[in-house]
Amino acid sequence: MTTPASTPTAPDRNLALELVRVTEAAAIAGGRWVGAGDKNRADGAAVDA
Repeated sequence: MTTPASTPTAPDRNLALELVRVTEAAAIAGGRWVGAGDKNRADGAAVDA
């Protein structure tokens, strides 16, 4: 007697959409400092986001 194979389940979230959200948050956070001409703070804000 064999047991039925388990069916794969769909992920709860779409990974591509999560990457878009992260990229958007980094761009918004860094954009404030880029407009002020401070590249180092823009990089830091994007990483912290």
